[in-house]
Amino acid sequence: FFFGHSGRKFCPMPEAVPLPTTEDMEPCWRWYRFKDAAKEKTYQEACEFRDLRALRICAAFHAFFHLFLPAFHIYVSHDLPFGVCIAPILQTLISIAILLLSLLPALQKHSRLIFCCAVPFMAFNLALGCHWQCALLLQNAKQSKLILVYEAIGVHHGLLDEYLMSLATGFAVMQYVVASVPQILFWIYMGLGVHVVVSTVAYVCVAWPSLVLLSGYAAVGYAAVAVAHVIVLILLAIIIATRARRLSFSLQQSFEEAHAKQVASAEAAQKADSILNHTLKNTMADAVGEIILFFEAMKAQRQSPSPQLQWAVASLQRGMRSCQQRQALIQLVSSTYSVALRPVRVLDFVGMLTAGRKVTVQVPDTTVLIDPTLCGLILDNAISNSSKHGDPRGPDVRLTVTIAASEAPEGRRKMLEVVITNAVNPDRPVITEEYVKQVLAGEVQRGPATSAMSNYIGLQHSFMAAEAAGMKVSLTQERERVVFRLCGNVIEQANPQESEDPMLRLAADFPSDLNIYFIDDSGTARRLVHHHLTSLAQTRNVRTFGQNRAEVDAFIDCALADGNIAILDQHLDFGADANVLGTEIIEQRLLPDFKGLLCIRSGNTAPEEVREYRRAGAHCVFGKDMLGEAMVRELKAAYVSHIVNNTTRPASSCASELSTIFGSQQADEQHKDGDHCVLDKDQDLKVDSCSSLGDYATQATDSRNQVLPISTVASELNWA
Repeated sequence: FFFGHSGRKFCPMPEAVPLPTTEDMEPCWRWYRFKDAAKEKTYQEACEFRDLRALRICAAFHAFFHLFLPAFHIYVSHDLPFGVCIAPILQTLISIAILLLSLLPALQKHSRLIFCCAVPFMAFNLALGCHWQCALLLQNAKQSKLILVYEAIGVHHGLLDEYLMSLATGFAVMQYVVASVPQILFWIYMGLGVHVVVSTVAYVCVAWPSLVLLSGYAAVGYAAVAVAHVIVLILLAIIIATRARRLSFSLQQSFEEAHAKQVASAEAAQKADSILNHTLKNTMADAVGEIILFFEAMKAQRQSPSPQLQWAVASLQRGMRSCQQRQALIQLVSSTYSVALRPVRVLDFVGMLTAGRKVTVQVPDTTVLIDPTLCGLILDNAISNSSKHGDPRGPDVRLTVTIAASEAPEGRRKMLEVVITNAVNPDRPVITEEYVKQVLAGEVQRGPATSAMSNYIGLQHSFMAAEAAGMKVSLTQERERVVFRLCGNVIEQANPQESEDPMLRLAADFPSDLNIYFIDDSGTARRLVHHHLTSLAQTRNVRTFGQNRAEVDAFIDCALADGNIAILDQHLDFGADANVLGTEIIEQRLLPDFKGLLCIRSGNTAPEEVREYRRAGAHCVFGKDMLGEAMVRELKAAYVSHIVNNTTRPASSCASELSTIFGSQQADEQHKDGDHCVLDKDQDLKVDSCSSLGDYATQATDSRNQVLPISTVASELNWA
C-alpha cells in the first residue's frame, strides 16, 4: 500500500559492470546534474516514483509519531495538562492529508509539489505547538506546589519566572527539534533540487517568524535549531545524499544496460539457434531423402545399397533426433516439458535407435504407450555411452527389452524393462553407487582414460528425462559388464496387423484412387513423399506442389475441388517476403470447406508444436525423420478413422467412400437410411478418436453414450 511496485524482477548480476564515477556529473553547486540530458531526464522520471513512495512513508511515520507523542507524555508525566497532549493532533491531521493526496492518481506525479505546499503548514503548526507547550508548561509549573516552596524560602518571583520560562522554552525547543526529524529525513532522501530549496526556504520563512511572534522568548533557541537545519541539509542532503543517490542511479542504469544487452544477446542466440536447428533438420531430411531415392534407383537396377550409405542415413536420422531431443532438454531444464504418450512399436523403435550402430538386440514385437522423445533421449545416450566408454578392444553392446506383468493396480499396465550392457573398460574406475552420485552432482574427477570432451552430462540428462517420464534409471557394474537399466509401467497394445478390430485390419487395404495432394518447398521432400505414397501406399493420384509461391494457390484449389488427403509442410519458404505456414493455409484457406484428411509434415514435432498443429485443424502430424513405412501406416489409420468419425456428411457420400475404402458393394445399400450414417433406424452412431491410446485405438458410443467396441461397430456395418 505504501511502497507500490516498481515492476522489476530479480536477475543475476551481469559481469564486468563498470563502477560509477562523478565524471559524467556537474559540480555540487550545480546540484550534481548529469551532463547527459537524456540520462538526467531518466533520473528525474525514476525519482518521481521513489519520491512518491518516500512521501507516503514519511507521512505515515509522521502521523504515527504524533499520535504516539501524547501517549508518551501521559506515560512520562501523569500530572501534565491535557492541552499539552492535544498539541500534536494538528500535525497528525496534516500528515494524513498528505498521505491521502499522494494516493490520488492525478497527483501521484506531483509528490514534490505536495510536500512543498505542506511545508509551510507543518512549520507553522510546529511553531504553534511550541508556543502552546511553553505556555502550558509555564502555567503548570506555577500551579504546582513548587511555587509555595519558593515563597516559603523568600525567593524573588521574577527570578522564579525566568527560571521556569527557560525550562519551558528548552523543553519546547527540544520537542520542536524531535518533531522536525521526519522532514529532515525526507529532505535527505530527496537530495538537492528545486523542491528541496523551496521547501527549506518556506520552512525557515514561516517557522522562524511564527515562533518569534508567538513566543518571543524562544527566538534564540529557534535560531540554533534553524542553523542546525541548514548544517544538516548542506552536509547530508547536498554533499552526501544527492551524490550517493545519483551514483547509485548510475550503477543501476549500468547494470540494467548490461543486463539488457545480455538478454538481447541471449534472445538473438536463441532465435539464431532455433533457425539453425530448423535448417539442420531440413538439410539432414533432404540428405536422407536423396540417399533413399538413390537406394530405390539401385533396387530398380537390382543393385545392393552401399553399407556405408546406409550408415550415413542412420547417422543423419540420429542427428535429426538429436535436434528434437535438444528442444526437449531445454524444456526439461525449464520445467515446461509436457509428456506426450504415443503408441510405439518396440521393434521399430529399437531398430531406429540402433541403426548404424553395432548393437546386439533382443526385442519383442509389441506396441506400448511411451513418450518416444524422452525414451529416445535416454536410450540414445545409453547406447552412445556404451559404445564410447566400453572396452576399447570391443564394447560388445547388447540391448534387451522385456515386457512383464506389473505390480500396478491397473490391469492393462505392464512393466517395461530395457537393459543395455557393454564390456567393461579396464582403465576406467569401477562404477559404484557413490560414483554415480558424484557423476550426477558433477563432482567426478577425470581419470587418464576419460575423454577431455566428456562432461558426464549425458547421464545427467538421462536421469532427468526418466524422472519426467515417470520411469527409473540405474547404472551399475556387474563383474565384467556395465549395466544400464530403464524400467517403468506402460500400457501394452496389440500391433495393428495383429488386432482383431476390422477397422485396423482393413486400413491395410488402402484405396488406390484417392486424390492426395502434397506441398513442400523442398524438391527432395516432394520426390520422397511421392515415392512413399505411390510405392508403399500403392496409390496413383498423388500430386505434389511447392516449387514456387504461385503453386500454393494451385494446391488449395485442387484440394478443395476433389482432394481426399492434403499433406502440408509447416514452413514453406519461398523467399524473404513469401513465407507461408501450413497451419495458416489450413485455418484461412482450407477450413471449413475441405472435408478430407489434413496432415502436417514438419521437422518440428515437439508436443507443444503438435498441439498447435492440431488446434489449427490438422488431423495428424508426421515428422520429417519418420520412416516411409511408418508414415504410410499412420496415414492409413488416420484416414480410416477420419472417414468413420465424419458423421455429419450425407449418407450417400459416407457410404460411397466406405465402399471405396473397403471394397464392399453392400455398403451403399446399408447406409442410405436417413440423411446420415446410422447403425439402424433407431440408433445413431458416433465414433471418436481415443487420443490417450494413440492413432490406432478408437471407440464408439451410441445415442445413449454407451461405449461400443469397434469390432462390434464394424460387424454391425458389415465392413469386414
